[in-house]
Amino acid sequence: MGIIRLLLSIVCYIPINKALKKSAKLKIKAKRIIAVALLFVLFLGFGLLPVEDLFVTFSTPQSAYRYQRSYTYDVDLVVEGESTVLVVGSHCFGRADNEFVLSAFEKKEGGYKLGFTFEFKPVNLGQLDNKYIYHVYKHTASDDYYIHVMSSFAVKTDVADISGKPFSCIQKDDRYYYYGYAHRMEEGYSLIIDGKEYSIDITEV
Repeated sequence: MGIIRLLLSIVCYIPINKALKKSAKLKIKAKRIIAVALLFVLFLGFGLLPVEDLFVTFSTPQSAYRYQRSYTYDVDLVVEGESTVLVVGSHCFGRADNEFVLSAFEKKEGGYKLGFTFEFKPVNLGQLDNKYIYHVYKHTASDDYYIHVMSSFAVKTDVADISGKPFSCIQKDDRYYYYGYAHRMEEGYSLIIDGKEYSIDITEV
């Protein structure tokens, strides 16, 4: 949860909690249960609503990502879309799963907005020749798609879409991860990996 949402939750909680304490109809145990439940609901509600978008525009996708991830993640890669941008990051202090965390942000005049996290969702995943694993993501408030390809080989290879546009690559340990963008992705979309064409299923699962 962002700092602004946390502060708003606390600000909303304080007067309601005071009113609960003054209530003579409720027992102390009931007041405590209601107070905890209320705090949970406020955290959950503000956690889902990007209230920052009402008055904050981030100057870079990196600053939006770090804020969204409570400044505990570093940015490894930025992939530009038409209406959005994909940010790929990893935990600052390292984690056992060693996984990348993806977020997409909306492009607006003067910068970037957080948007709703549920607008960026996985569409499909699959395997290619038992060599590569791919994931397809879509930003549902736009026509922007993002593709992630992971190789099972500890050797860097060439990954591009059918038009020849190369994917960006991140190396972590002995693995290579590839990320690319597609606008209005349709059936028949293909990737070229190491010179071979692969058809990508975009049917939503």
